[in-house]
Amino acid sequence: MIEYTMSCKKINWLQVHEILDEAGLSHFSPEDQEKIFTNSDVVSFALEGKMVVGVSRALSDGLSQAAIYNVAVRPEYQHRGVALGMVGRLLNALKGQNVILYTNPPNVSFYEKFEFRRSKTAMCYFVGDKDHLQMLEDGGFMLPEGYRFVDEYPPKKVSEDR
Repeated sequence: MIEYTMSCKKINWLQVHEILDEAGLSHFSPEDQEKIFTNSDVVSFALEGKMVVGVSRALSDGLSQAAIYNVAVRPEYQHRGVALGMVGRLLNALKGQNVILYTNPPNVSFYEKFEFRRSKTAMCYFVGDKDHLQMLEDGGFMLPEGYRFVDEYPPKKVSEDR
């Protein structure tokens, strides 16, 4: 039976590392994952016995703005409601706050179940070499550099007289 915890106590960080690495979401060491999750404002883990089967976390100012990161489930546990349970718990802990996230394009419909909507004005700044940034673009995390939506107008020229 899947159980959920919102505590970092007794979490196997090697398993967290393996889940995120396999999902392609983070390649940090188990020690770094412990620091990342411990420093997050809200966490939700799915466990079967002592085995971590799902991970998720959020950063928050505690009042108005939050961001969800690193939602991942072991492949053999996907499509069983594990991510629903974790994200639901995160959102409950973030109640009353605006919440943003970014996800793989195939997962958009999952987040729409929670009433997330796509944003046309979100911007992102990712750290990495040219190949890493190209991988993010190819994966749908970023639009091509210079991309404009059809209804965007060219920027207005600012007069130099001002």
